[in-house]
Amino acid sequence: MMTRLRGWRLVGALFSGLVLVAGPVAAEDDISASSGDPGGDELVFLPPPGWHAAHQKRDKSLYEITYVPDGQNATDWTEAARAQIFFGLADEIPALTPADFTENLLRYYKGVCRGAKASPPSSWNDHGYTATVRMISCARQLGDQLGSVSMVKVMRGRASIFVLDRSWRGSAFAVGTMPVGQDMRDDWAEFLAKSFLCNRQNPETPCPKSP
Repeated sequence: MMTRLRGWRLVGALFSGLVLVAGPVAAEDDISASSGDPGGDELVFLPPPGWHAAHQKRDKSLYEITYVPDGQNATDWTEAARAQIFFGLADEIPALTPADFTENLLRYYKGVCRGAKASPPSSWNDHGYTATVRMISCARQLGDQLGSVSMVKVMRGRASIFVLDRSWRGSAFAVGTMPVGQDMRDDWAEFLAKSFLCNRQNPETPCPKSP
């Protein structure tokens, strides 16, 4: 049975302009997100070239950072990349799977969007961690004339839940249509496929070596 998340854990993260979980540790051209996760896991990813960190915040339950293209900012963007760490959520809800998380995410979108839809979840073992990828679209956010499309990757760490996504935001669109071209979606898929969790204390899930 799907595990439902507490609403407040989701609302602070979903429509908050978009963010990524990154830290100061660099491994070659990747960024290793090490933010004091209680399980010691790190999120390794490569931000798109020409993008910058537009927003970052942390509290005791969530760490997030957003990247947008140069010339855009945390409130005025059309493309964004976000990563988040929900500290301790995997420990707090042992039965929670990444697929469950995307179902809760979709439920939230349905409450704030007209015409929220999602692709079927795709789950697999990713570098020793359970992961799920799903596309979610919002034809029109309630209260404005904006629509959005996101490709989301959710990973269950040893103690926390990690979420990484790429998104587009623009004018509202007709329900059932796709405003994002195949080339952009392929780029998103490649970005998510090259991003993964690791743990420096576990030889079975090693992290890239720092230069």
